[in-house]
Amino acid sequence: MSAATAPALAGWSSGEAGRVVVALGLALAGLWAVELHPAARGMLAPLELVTAQLTAAMLGWIGLPVAREATVLVHAEGFACEIYHTCTAFTPVVFLVAAIASWPAPRRARILGVLVGAVLLVLLNQARLVSLVWAGVHVPHVFGVAHTMAWPALLILATAGYWLAWAKAVHRR
Repeated sequence: MSAATAPALAGWSSGEAGRVVVALGLALAGLWAVELHPAARGMLAPLELVTAQLTAAMLGWIGLPVAREATVLVHAEGFACEIYHTCTAFTPVVFLVAAIASWPAPRRARILGVLVGAVLLVLLNQARLVSLVWAGVHVPHVFGVAHTMAWPALLILATAGYWLAWAKAVHRR
């Protein structure tokens, strides 16, 4: 544990932290299984479609209309992208659910934590998708770095930060 995280975790037992680590490991194994099995990935197709529909609508709201064919978004200037399950908020929400579910807290606090956190992560992910399409159209040289480095790091930090804030809040009660 680094010195930076020690104050945030002060007073938490190793058993509490251990449960979270095991839960996150199981979530990772489950996500890996989904990635490896096409039938499992197919179950996420409705989520991909809803994410693409919402992204197209949001792009229209900001004056950047795209044509949408299923999960493919195409801008008139030639930029196109496809929304896969890895483009949805599914993965960060799975990790958040695992961390919150494994933490010793009242059931009501866990349910509320998951609901609020999931909504926030979906909204952040939608902002990510809209900004990526905007970058793909207006500053294509930035798209790759934003898509593969900046936004994934931000989603990880947002997920971990929300969970830490939630865990501290319920720990104080």
